[in-house]
Amino acid sequence: RTVLTSPVRGLVKNIRMNTLGGVVAGGAPVMEIVPVDDQVLVELKVKPADIGFVKVGQPVEIKLSAYDYSVYGSLHGKVEVLSPDALGDPNAPAGPAGGDNTWYRALVRADASTLKAGGKPLTVLPGMVGTAEIRTGRRSVLSFLLRPMLKAQEAFTER
Repeated sequence: RTVLTSPVRGLVKNIRMNTLGGVVAGGAPVMEIVPVDDQVLVELKVKPADIGFVKVGQPVEIKLSAYDYSVYGSLHGKVEVLSPDALGDPNAPAGPAGGDNTWYRALVRADASTLKAGGKPLTVLPGMVGTAEIRTGRRSVLSFLLRPMLKAQEAFTER
């Protein structure tokens, strides 16, 4: 009998060898471990149109689809890493606006690993999906309403 010890605390995800007397090739993975740590690292896909306004250190609000935001609240964190170049799936069909199959990766470290509901902690599990809000600036309601008119006025100007 052989005991394998993981260097991290986590859950076994994918056991590649489960037969009695099975042989594992040298250097081949035996299983995958999903870390269950006190800190949650969230991976975001940022649109190329938005990446110019996202900076390392910006605060982020993460709303998990598994837990109703209006009841359980959200996680908060900060952007830790931004990918230096766009990533994408060349086989994915482009959306109606085009370019929907490229994105930048942002890693956000959450301040907590649980949400609270009536004093009880709700665990955030690996693989959960949701939405993230990164505040990139502020505008008044008036500037929001006037922007289409100002853009229309600029359309009739010549250089």
